Formats: sequence, C-alpha cells, structure tokens
Amino acid sequence: AREREAAQLRAQLAEVAEARDRAEALAASLERDLEAKFGAEQAQALEAKDRELAAARADAQARAVELEEALEVERTRAAAAKNTSDGVLQSLRLKVTALEGQEAELAAARADKEGMRKERDAALVRGKELERAHEVRLGASRAECERLEGELAAARRALEEAEAAAAAA
Repeated sequence: AREREAAQLRAQLAEVAEARDRAEALAASLERDLEAKFGAEQAQALEAKDRELAAARADAQARAVELEEALEVERTRAAAAKNTSDGVLQSLRLKVTALEGQEAELAAARADKEGMRKERDAALVRGKELERAHEVRLGASRAECERLEGELAAARRALEEAEAAAAAA
C-alpha cells in the first residue's frame, strides 16, 4: 500500500512538473504573441494573464515541493516498516528455533519415559515372579511345618501312651 501511495505521489509530481512546463511554454508563447500582434491594451491583458500564470507556476512549484516531501516521508515509512518486519521475522525465526529445541527435548523426555516404563514393567514382572517363587517356598515350608507338627503330635501321643503304660505298670 505504501509503495502504491509512493507511486501515486511520483505520478502527481510528474503531472505538476509537466503542467509547470506547459505554463512556462504558454507564457513565453503569449509574450511573443503580445509583442507581435497586440497593442498596449491587449498587452496589459496578456501581462495580467502572465501574472496569473506566474502565480499558477508558483503554486505548482509549491505543490511539487509538498509532493516531494510526502514522497520522502513515504519512503522513510516504507523503510521503517521493512526494518520492523525484518525484526519481527528474525524474532519469529528465533522462536521457531527455540520451539524446535524444546520439541527435541520433549521427544528425548518421552523416550526416557518410555524406557522407564519398560523398566518398571520388567520390574513388576520380576516382582510377580519373585512373589510366586516366595509363595511356592512358603507353601513348601507350610507343608513341612504340617508334616513336622504331625510327627510332633504322634510323638506326644506315643509319649502319653508310654507314660500311661508306665503309670499302669
């Protein structure tokens, strides 16, 4: 949009310069015609027109200066906007780089988490295996205890019978 405005200002400046040139050419032509064809009265009228043309020329020159200043302002604005957009673009590139780094860190953390999950699962499986082995040993120990308790009860009965037989004898 700024470039379009600058182009419009340049076109207007060219039109003003062209109008100024035409006015100067017309004034010169009128002066020649005045000298060649008309008398004093007409010369005065032409001089009045010449003054009008001079005023128009001054206005055109003032407008040309205004347009040149406006064009320079637009150029400055366009340069500032470009610098700002370049800065924003650089900032966005830095942010993208930082986000890519964070994404890589996140992927590494996910991989670590997956590795820890697998280790945990393996530890749970090993724990269940140890628990089953413990239950098997515990069952064997209980069976051994029951067998020993049975032998102890049989020995007590035998002792009681022996004591009863000894007391009866």
